[in-house]
Amino acid sequence: GEIMGNAAKAILWDGYDWRGVSPKTFTLGENYVDIDFYVPVAPLQFATNANNIDALLTNKGFEFTDTSGGGVTITGVTLTDADTVRISLSGAPAAGDVVKYTGATCRYGNLCDSDTTVAYYKDQDWTVPLVSGSPIHKDGLAYDLKNWCCAFTKTL
Repeated sequence: GEIMGNAAKAILWDGYDWRGVSPKTFTLGENYVDIDFYVPVAPLQFATNANNIDALLTNKGFEFTDTSGGGVTITGVTLTDADTVRISLSGAPAAGDVVKYTGATCRYGNLCDSDTTVAYYKDQDWTVPLVSGSPIHKDGLAYDLKNWCCAFTKTL
């Protein structure tokens, strides 16, 4: 609810054309696909947490389907700048190939923006005094209202 409220405020009061973290353009390279994103609060990041979610993910939540049958696979997923993800491949991508985020193999990802707005209503331990900007939650962690990348499927 707080993330939705944050988005509604951005649209209704701040006048932003808010799209969350979502793909804007796809660029095919010799052995990669670059995806430029709309990013409400730059830069993009691959979030981690106390459970090290990054270690649990395959390719950070991205999938690639080589429709030509050439066996092209993902060899790495990195951030190249504040709003671009590069999916490095074992060969050349081609028209008709498919890129997915949180698709069939990996049901979640960890791509998000850098919003540090604090969530105040997630299992907070109200017996602990609230320090402005740094609430203490029952699990001992503070939660930011980051904008997480939405699931998508794109045929190149």
